[in-house]
Amino acid sequence: MTTPDMRPLRLEVPDHDFRISAEDRAKIVPDVDPDALERLLGMVRRDVRAEMLKLFQYPAPGERFAYLFEMAEPELQAVLEEVWAPAWYDVSDELLENGGLPHPGREIALRRRQERRKRGESDF
Repeated sequence: MTTPDMRPLRLEVPDHDFRISAEDRAKIVPDVDPDALERLLGMVRRDVRAEMLKLFQYPAPGERFAYLFEMAEPELQAVLEEVWAPAWYDVSDELLENGGLPHPGREIALRRRQERRKRGESDF
């Protein structure tokens, strides 16, 4: 994926020091894994992070909103799947197995649910 100026979105070397501020974390929608989101944002150029972060936060009153569900680069999409996996945690087994939400991360959530049940743990 490239941005309009034709530079790649993904950094060659992720910025492992990037952190989402406490103020910005508080605005993240509950269906998102904030730690995975932090990793995702650390993988993209600095100049797009703030705008990308907004796609995972509640909009300000009167502001239009959109969520990011798909990325062209496989490395970024894999982390985006982790970001949205919690959106599937509270759905029924049937919905989790067959899909039905637009959110990515279903397969990760399904695998995690199956692993928890094998260990005798309750669902999320």
